[in-house]
Amino acid sequence: MGGGLSFEFSNPDIDANYFFDNYSAIGGCLCCLRAAKGNSVANNLFESNAALFFGGGVAFLEAHTLFVNNTIVNNYSSYGGGIFVNAAAMPKLNNCIIWSNMTKQIGDRVWVWVYDIYSASEFYYNNIQGGF
Repeated sequence: MGGGLSFEFSNPDIDANYFFDNYSAIGGCLCCLRAAKGNSVANNLFESNAALFFGGGVAFLEAHTLFVNNTIVNNYSSYGGGIFVNAAAMPKLNNCIIWSNMTKQIGDRVWVWVYDIYSASEFYYNNIQGGF
């Protein structure tokens, strides 16, 4: 999980990084796992990462991460080319760009995949390719 970075049961402050060309089964670049509200993931670029299954750029699983001013571009996975949300995750995405990510499911058109009914992502002032 998390080809570039993964955290579990913690709330790191991740700021101003460039993550590229990472690979994992889940969360090609970043996997936020079982994280309560706390610090933020902000001002990062997630580019050209890939996941075998879920979340080419970022995967949130049981995480309540604040995700601010990030750019998620040119990532690839089977589900959720840019972002994958599952397992009652409730990330808050503010002012992010999610563009040119690819999936092999549903005609390559799902950049953000919220997998279950228990997850409740919040989106504020984002630029998501194709609209919300």
